[in-house]
Amino acid sequence: ASNVLIVLVFTQYLSVMKKWHEREATWHVLFWMSYFVLRIAVVQMYSGSFLFRLGMELIEFPLKAFTVYVFIYVLVKRMLLQKKYLLFFGSALLLTFIVMWLNRLEDYFIIYPLTHTPNARYNAGYWSFYSAFFNLVYVYPVLGMGTTVYFISSWFEAQLAREKLAREKAEIELKSLKDQIHPHFLFNTLNNIYSLALLQSDKTAEMMLRLSKLLSFMVYDGNATAVPLSRELQALQDYVELEKLRLGERLEISFQATGTIPQVNIAPLLLFPLLENCFKHGSHRTSEKIWVRFQLQAFANGLD
Repeated sequence: ASNVLIVLVFTQYLSVMKKWHEREATWHVLFWMSYFVLRIAVVQMYSGSFLFRLGMELIEFPLKAFTVYVFIYVLVKRMLLQKKYLLFFGSALLLTFIVMWLNRLEDYFIIYPLTHTPNARYNAGYWSFYSAFFNLVYVYPVLGMGTTVYFISSWFEAQLAREKLAREKAEIELKSLKDQIHPHFLFNTLNNIYSLALLQSDKTAEMMLRLSKLLSFMVYDGNATAVPLSRELQALQDYVELEKLRLGERLEISFQATGTIPQVNIAPLLLFPLLENCFKHGSHRTSEKIWVRFQLQAFANGLD
C-alpha cells in the first residue's frame, strides 16, 4: 500500500510541476522565495528584526542573482552544454574573480558598516585576498542551489518533450494504420461476414479468421523493422480472400509469388499499398468486372 501511495504522490507531483513548468518565471519566483525563507527564517545569517534581515538579503540579492544567471545562462548553456570545456573553465575562473571582488566591495562598504560588527576581515582592508576569497562561501551556495534547480527544470522539460514525442509517434502510427485499411473495405467486410453469419454459411468462421489474422499482422507485425516475405504474402492472401468475399463474381484475380521467398525479409506492409490501391481505385464502378494481377519474383537481393 505504501508503494502505491508513493507512486500516486509522485505522479501528482509530476502533474503539478508540469503545469508550473509551462511558465518559466514560476521557477525563478519559487527559487528566490525558497532561498529568502531559508536565509531569513532558518539560517539567520544576520541578527536583528525580520525586516532588518530581509533588508540585508535584498542588498545582497543583485550580486547573487547576477552570479546565478550568468553562470547558468552563459557558462552552462552556451559553453558547458555546447562542449566548450576550456572556454567554460576559463570563464568560470574569470567569473569567480569578478564576483569575489564585487562581493568584497559590497561587504566592506555596505554590509560591515550596517551590521556594526567588528570583523578581522573588515580591519584587514579592502584588498585582502584572503578575506575576499573567504567571503565567497556566502555567494556560491546560492549558485549551487540555482544550478540544481536549473538541471531539475531541464529534466522536466526533457520528460515533457519525450511524452510529446511519444504521443506524436502514437498518433502517426494510428493514422498510418487507418490509411492502410480502407474504411469502406473494413465496414463492407464486416457486413458481408454478418450476412454470412445470418445465412449460417460455412465461410463465416474462415472469413473471421482471415480478418483477425490480417488485423493482427497490421497492428503487431507492422511495428517490426522487418518481417519474412512469406508472412507478408500470407497477409496479402488473407486480404485478397476478404476482397473476394466483398466483390463476389465481379473480381478476377491472379496472385503469384515465386523465387527465394523463405530467404527474403522486407519492411512490413511494404507491398500492401500496391495491392490495396488496385481494389480501392478499381472497384468504385459497381457494374463492371475487376481484373487484378499480382505477380512477384523474389531474389536474394531484391524483388521483382
